Amino acid sequence: MTFKKILPGKVQHSSGFTFSIGRNQLKYWDNGKLLLVDCEEGFDTVYVFTGRIFSWSKPENVLISFNEKKEIVENITLALNFLELKYEIDDGEY
Repeated sequence: MTFKKILPGKVQHSSGFTFSIGRNQLKYWDNGKLLLVDCEEGFDTVYVFTGRIFSWSKPENVLISFNEKKEIVENITLALNFLELKYEIDDGEY
């Protein structure tokens, strides 16, 4: 399983999901669904806030199961590692 760089900060995995990083938000696409995840860029670290991952952003109100969330967070960390970014995952609610 490999990544393909589409644009700076945007990659696609061979399994089908796509990931991009912006200043305050990560975008995660999988099987026609979009998830927006809050993040913050620190001095040398991206802080990813996963505590509010409950449902897909599009389509709206489609719940994400515990196992789906676990897979999504794993995929996000794979993408961040591929992009060689230092990160911290914060799974607490804010």
